[in-house]
Amino acid sequence: MWLNWYLCQWDLFIDSVPDMKAKLYNHKSINKNCKKNQNNQEFHFNIIYFKKADEKSYLYYRQATQLIDAFITDFNHINFQIRHLVASVILIIICIFYEVPYFIQGSHLNNFKFDEVFYNELFYNMPEYENIINHVFGEFLNQSFNITYDEIIPALVYSSKYIFFEFSYDLPLIIQLRNEQFENVED
Repeated sequence: MWLNWYLCQWDLFIDSVPDMKAKLYNHKSINKNCKKNQNNQEFHFNIIYFKKADEKSYLYYRQATQLIDAFITDFNHINFQIRHLVASVILIIICIFYEVPYFIQGSHLNNFKFDEVFYNELFYNMPEYENIINHVFGEFLNQSFNITYDEIIPALVYSSKYIFFEFSYDLPLIIQLRNEQFENVED
């Protein structure tokens, strides 16, 4: 329930705070993903949404819910506030989406221990990713959660063991079963 609400908050935050889209738009990793029209003018840039009515948003929503589900299977999740875990999940998915080096599987940087990374000031000041990590997500934390990075670092360290979690994009089991029933009725 909290996850759903905060994911909606992210979408609202990105759409309602004009500065945020501009900061994401000016980010180098986003610019490389821009699509061009016939006149070679940029007309679309990638912004991550979780609750829009489209397939991409649904995939990111599923990633977030699967990470929370994975946390729940580990007894140690009770050592953290739910909203700190939710904030961690959102940051992890955003960092994967925008290809922040520590979050890319196979990157030479992901051999570091995340407890060292998240407590290191350099992580929050990487020039290429500063807009995403500090400005956009930091402001989101402040406005939606009323917390700071320092408060979620322990939850981020805990959550980091799930960064390379293998997501499933199969339809939920109940939908698969229902589809099978419809197929059997049609035959």
